[in-house]
This record gives sequence, structure tokens and C-alpha cells, in this order.
Amino acid sequence: MHLFSRKNLFLLVLFTILRSHLGFSQEVVCTAKNRQAITEKIERVNRLNEASVGTRIITIASLFLETPYIANTLEISATEKLVVNALQLDCTTFVENVLALNLLYQEKLYTYEAYLKNIEKIRYKKGELDGYGSRLHYFSEWLYDNENKGLLENRTTAIGGSEVKKQINFMSTHSNRYPK
Repeated sequence: MHLFSRKNLFLLVLFTILRSHLGFSQEVVCTAKNRQAITEKIERVNRLNEASVGTRIITIASLFLETPYIANTLEISATEKLVVNALQLDCTTFVENVLALNLLYQEKLYTYEAYLKNIEKIRYKKGELDGYGSRLHYFSEWLYDNENKGLLENRTTAIGGSEVKKQINFMSTHSNRYPK
């Protein structure tokens, strides 16, 4: 379901919070409606009493039911910024949001600022936004980096899956499609 065009998404960005206020390496881009939606989700996570991680993850993921799938939700600026959008998600930003909210629960830090730090930690290589190239663009790389940061455990081989080695280079070999 496509509710907003890419052009309209630009128009929806109502404000940015400068890095100097929150200690981020770049600017944060978030609409007022998105900040409200995130704050509401944080409040709901704060009220959770889920005993198991699995149940908690499912409960947190269900907070995003009926959220529209929109491709390229992070591609809204000429330079890389920490884009926060809980009202429209692609596959990776859905997982990032669920993981970020679960980390709030684990850390018992239920603030918007802690959520932003978690998103940055999850989305970027070594947890730091340092331009477009620092974003974890490939999901396999995303898994590997976040496992190395101790944020998740890849259980693929534990449940019978096997490792597949593949050279991942589409973006670098097709750089004309990725002007950033």
C-alpha cells in the first residue's frame, strides 16, 4: 500500500533535531507525527511485562500492525541523516524499530533520546553514523554487524541452516544508481 509518494515524504519532514542537542554524529530527521507515534510505542513498551524475549518481540512487532510498507524510507535527504519513520516501514526499518524498542525494554530506558541512540547503533557500521557509506545497506551485513555488537544472535546454523558465501557488491558495482 503506497500512501505517500517520495516527494510527499520530503514535505512531511517538519523538523530536524541537531546533533549538538542529542550527541549524535549527524542530524535527526523526524516528523512531529512520527515522534508522537514513537513516543506512544515507547510508553507501551514501558508497560510490558513479558517474561520471554520471544513473546516480547512478537508483542513489540504487533505495535506496527497496519503500518504501510514503503520502500526507500531512508532515502529522503541529499546527505545521510538519522531518519526516524515509524509510520511507514520497509523490511529492514521494521526490524530496526522492533529491535530498538526491545533494547529500551532491556535497558529500562524509555526515552525518545535512548530510542534514537538505539536506531543509530543498529543501523550503522560500528553503531556510528558517518555518512551514507556507514549505513548497513545489505541485510546480511546488517545481521553480521549487529551480532558483533551483541545486539542479536544469528541462529541460522543452530536451526539447521547452512552458511552461503556470496560476494556482495551490487551497490559498488552499480554506483550510478546510488548517487550518495
